[in-house]
Amino acid sequence: MPSARYTLNIKPEDLQPDVPRELTKKEKLANWWHYHWKWVALALIALGMVGLTLKDIFGQPKPDYRLAVVTRYNIAEEATDQLSAALSAYGQDLNGDGRVLVQVDTYTIDFTGYAEPSESEGANEPASGAAQDAADVGAAMNDVASNYEQVASLTRLTADIQDNQTLIFLLDDPAGFQEVGGVLASREGAAAPDPKSLEGVDLFLWEDCPALTGLELGEYTDMLGQNAAPSETLFQGLTLARRGFAEGKELKKYGPENEAFFEALIEGAKAQ
Repeated sequence: MPSARYTLNIKPEDLQPDVPRELTKKEKLANWWHYHWKWVALALIALGMVGLTLKDIFGQPKPDYRLAVVTRYNIAEEATDQLSAALSAYGQDLNGDGRVLVQVDTYTIDFTGYAEPSESEGANEPASGAAQDAADVGAAMNDVASNYEQVASLTRLTADIQDNQTLIFLLDDPAGFQEVGGVLASREGAAAPDPKSLEGVDLFLWEDCPALTGLELGEYTDMLGQNAAPSETLFQGLTLARRGFAEGKELKKYGPENEAFFEALIEGAKAQ
């Protein structure tokens, strides 16, 4: 039992437990924010990423026409942008968005594979020691990068062909492309009798097409931004061709309009 001296002068109300003070709305909000601000930040970041993804999907202008450039060498993006803008003069606003957009897709593919070393190259004395090791590592890294780029380009091109996205192709190796893709056709769209052969396929050199040689493309710069050259030089020597479709198939969007666009580009040219 507690000593009387400890309970002396204690009132009954003093024995009641303290009642917590009711927090104000501002204090409640501050307390909640103290424990949850990290989750709010993470949610905002996630929403931002979703927003950027949706913008990329739905915010990009939709092309009226598509043209694929398939070459064994890289085409500068600056040059393809210039080509896209220049070709718009031959098209129409098909999707009603107020502009004419010719989307130029590039695919870096060497259909011939890797070249074997020549006899003269084999006759050279190889470097030795660390210099040779560095050269071997550099060559291996270049091969890996080249193979990766080719596989990625071939995958995208295969998807494009299977989805019937593109009618017009600009090629540096029509025979190699036809052997792999098998979709090139005559000027009127008739498929080749042998899908691995160019027999029955109409090809038009860039230099023979007044519409193409008359384009004003400007210049492009190298990757270091140091040297400039006419962008047209990247497309000279390439061959323009169209694809055909299996029975019952057609271009995914604007088929007749794309055929008219192709005719405008080859007007005045003679097939090879």
